[in-house]
Amino acid sequence: MRPVVLSLVVGGASAGFINSGTPAGVPVTSDCALRQLAWEYGKSLRPDRGDFTSLFDALQLHVCNLTRPSTQDAWSPASFDLPSDTQTVIYADAQGGLDSNDGNSPSTAVQSLEHAIALSRDSSVARPVAVVLSEGTYFLSDTIALTAEDSDLVIQNAPGERASISGGVALEDLEWAPYGEGFEGWQTFESHNAVYGKADAKKNNSATQYLGDFSSAEDCGAAAAAAGQLAWSWHDPSFGSDDFASSCFAIIDGSWQLTPEEGTVCAYWARSNTHVAELQSLNLFPTGSFNGLRVDGRRAVRARYPDGDPEKLGGAFSSQDASMGDGSCISSPIHPSLRYPSI
Repeated sequence: MRPVVLSLVVGGASAGFINSGTPAGVPVTSDCALRQLAWEYGKSLRPDRGDFTSLFDALQLHVCNLTRPSTQDAWSPASFDLPSDTQTVIYADAQGGLDSNDGNSPSTAVQSLEHAIALSRDSSVARPVAVVLSEGTYFLSDTIALTAEDSDLVIQNAPGERASISGGVALEDLEWAPYGEGFEGWQTFESHNAVYGKADAKKNNSATQYLGDFSSAEDCGAAAAAAGQLAWSWHDPSFGSDDFASSCFAIIDGSWQLTPEEGTVCAYWARSNTHVAELQSLNLFPTGSFNGLRVDGRRAVRARYPDGDPEKLGGAFSSQDASMGDGSCISSPIHPSLRYPSI
């Protein structure tokens, strides 16, 4: 959970919320109380989600100084019985079906939801009708309008299978090529201390590992690499405190927080391996642009270096020299090389 300070802003909600959607004039205390009530109600509706951490995150309750649950909930597809009065079942399989099939069994499933609904509208089909979707993503070429003609129609997933209906466009068989030169090595920050207030002089603790005294930052980095560590902080021999002069520490608690301080250098191990694919020639987007991208059902974010997922880090992932790529990470609950390795 990122550290925040709850503050009141006259005329609106706390500045800590990102795109809060809260109307102007709502006190932050009321906003937080309603968000917490929504979280508690969500947990009562879905006890299978436990602490419902994903809902906690969606409501941004960390801004309200509530402690984020330590366990992440996982969504699983529901299992529903067909209505007892079902007369006809039409099966669809986005991954293995064919729209030339009759849809009368899982082995002869159609492929598209549009074709399954078209079959359900045939006058010879006995109603009520159930369209059962096997696991997969059902891409729609256009909006499906359900009218009175579709009375007594149920559309549901096959028991325990994850079926998604999408208005997006499937990007398949793309040609990927490397973009720029890849990089792998220490991302270094001069005059910044990553163990300020965390390290104990010349010894280990739960947050840092004392690697020894070294005459240069390069030697400290080599010691960290030899120890299998991904982040370090070094104090030069002229550092003001004799207790820390020349000291090299590895960061072992996974945090990354920089404090400007002369006579120090710190770094984390970074990897950059960006690839690009050209889409314009495919003529998939009539408007020339698109609003979002999902990979294996998860939201994809703009390619950046170093890696970081704004859905998980939010404002806690701050940068210096920020631009389209958000610059270099200077503050994160978990430094990127540990939690978000490049691919």
